[in-house]
Amino acid sequence: MVALVLVEWPLIVMHGSFSEVVIKLIKHDDQETIIFELEGLAVATALQQVLGTLLKGKRVVIFTDNQSVQSCLVKCKSNNDHMNLIIRSACSLEEELGLVSGIERVPSQSNPADLSRERLASYPGMTPTVVNMEAMWHKCLDEKTQ
Repeated sequence: MVALVLVEWPLIVMHGSFSEVVIKLIKHDDQETIIFELEGLAVATALQQVLGTLLKGKRVVIFTDNQSVQSCLVKCKSNNDHMNLIIRSACSLEEELGLVSGIERVPSQSNPADLSRERLASYPGMTPTVVNMEAMWHKCLDEKTQ
């Protein structure tokens, strides 16, 4: 789950899930988890499915609690081939939307995205926006052919 704080808009929280099939496609044989890729995919999904039209032509600061994702987004590349597709897709979206963006790291304990859905639901108006992260992954795979 990722949370985005927008200056002129309320806190937007999104929630998405993956099938085991897609997890196996993303995960390399030598990996224990795909947290790195999922954190990057959350940023790309937010740009494409939740915030795209709201942010067109704006200055944006993206926050993540994953320092590796932050570094890859700053460089617009990764040595991990799957993350590289995700980063390329996020950078393409930035260009397509005319965003002037920065990426900052926020410590995990300060990240509202790490609150449980139950805890978020206790706040008035905090209903997570359901996103299709699998569709975003397939869009990232399209970067391979470009």
